[in-house]
Amino acid sequence: MNLGTLIVRIERERRKLMAVDLQDTEKLLAISRRLDELVARYYRERYRRSANGLKTDMNCRNGK
Repeated sequence: MNLGTLIVRIERERRKLMAVDLQDTEKLLAISRRLDELVARYYRERYRRSANGLKTDMNCRNGK
């Protein structure tokens, strides 16, 4: 998956998490788990790309 797509999905889940009532612990936990999975997936993909010598989003911004 594209790193940009993952960032968008992370942001959408983060917004959902911020909108949930703090008393609704089941919903909070479900969204939090999905968010954790997306963040882990992002870092795995980013590490994989840097280990393979592929350009990451950050490298592209720095002109590498």
